[in-house]
Amino acid sequence: MLAIAAPRLHACSLAIFRALGTSEDVARETVDILIESNLAGHDSHGVQLIPGYARNAREGHVRADARPEIVEETPTTALVAGRWGWGQHTAAYGARVAIRKAREMKVAVVGMVECNHVGRLGEYAERAAAEGILLIGTLGSANKTGSTAPYGGKRGVLGTNPFAFGIPAGKRERVLLDFATTLIAGNKVAVAAAKGERLPEGAILDREGRPSTDPHDLRAGGVMLPFGAHKGYALAVAAELLGNIVAPSYRWRGPGRWGGTLFIALDPAMFAPREEYGAAVDEVVDRIKGVETAQGFSEILIPGEPENRARAARRASGVPVPEATWEALVETGKDLSLDLEAIAAT
Repeated sequence: MLAIAAPRLHACSLAIFRALGTSEDVARETVDILIESNLAGHDSHGVQLIPGYARNAREGHVRADARPEIVEETPTTALVAGRWGWGQHTAAYGARVAIRKAREMKVAVVGMVECNHVGRLGEYAERAAAEGILLIGTLGSANKTGSTAPYGGKRGVLGTNPFAFGIPAGKRERVLLDFATTLIAGNKVAVAAAKGERLPEGAILDREGRPSTDPHDLRAGGVMLPFGAHKGYALAVAAELLGNIVAPSYRWRGPGRWGGTLFIALDPAMFAPREEYGAAVDEVVDRIKGVETAQGFSEILIPGEPENRARAARRASGVPVPEATWEALVETGKDLSLDLEAIAAT
């Protein structure tokens, strides 16, 4: 395992996106989001995605120079088309639209299509919460075949179909929920494979429908499983319908990822003064954190606190990058006539 300082990892990643033909502002925002995922401890949605992204761009599935635009709009809604560009930039753009409309009208709904893979969904919920807006995000896969089996099935028909909630707080930054509806996020399987680790029991089935803990079995025709049995499955169905039907990805087919993304944003203090709202959130959080701990636990954590701690630790000690991931990045750089080893050393 390597430890690479975040600024160096950022410089290497930015060089790749520039070489792919991405405009400077779009490249920087996309890379910022990838690196933030690593810093938050979600390596599954960080730089390990870049080799695949670069391959998708070279094969025409991603248009590296595309910019998103609003194609339908009302005072409280907007439909954003990413034009098959980088999903992170499209989702960040959609979040800005949702934040602006929620600030003006108290509530807003923004759908995104033609947006490719948006990365860590919690990033956009965090951005909204930092500006005092509550944001709920979800997305679906929009594929007839998928990586995840429905409850009781052994063939993939759904994606990991995540949900994220960013809830502004008072004296604290925010409460952040961000989770796949599968037992383990799909890209975390790739991280486990890169590290040579096994998966938890109940995460996947192999191609024959048998339980497995080998991450390579997923790529060999296996499927992922929803968390919480029928409950996680039900949430996955909701994500599929919200992310692909309300955000009508079925009407926007093209070269990239077909799934849609939906943001629901609102002013959480619409029914009470802002200070009163913040104090009420703090009371709930303090009440939860004040519970006596069970055996084996030293404290109660609020959703979002693990990310805060990971950022502090990784900014100080560097981002842990599996050697296999770094080698893949270096090879991607070579394909684009870049020397990432030299860039990382500067």
